[in-house]
Amino acid sequence: MSAPGSPLTVMVELSAPPVTAPLAALDLGASLPGFTRDPDFDPVPMSSGGAAGGPTVVIRGTVDTQDAIASIEQRPGVVQVWAEGRVDPFRTSTRPPPQPSAG
Repeated sequence: MSAPGSPLTVMVELSAPPVTAPLAALDLGASLPGFTRDPDFDPVPMSSGGAAGGPTVVIRGTVDTQDAIASIEQRPGVVQVWAEGRVDPFRTSTRPPPQPSAG
């Protein structure tokens, strides 16, 4: 979870626009309330089908409040919104970590 007052990172799945231009050149997400698109994350086209009934695209960005997520989910063309979870370091081995030797 983000610290209070810090932006929440979200992934937004939208119905894909019917264009032939590169998706990165489009201003996807510009009309979403309270959403700021991450310019370093290129839109990811998804295959057709699923809940949207056609091709979709996933974009990444931030919102300032949890309420903004609910507002975005109500917009036409929005298929789903996911809050990006926090990833903490984890151990990759079941063996205990080595202990420093005395001496």
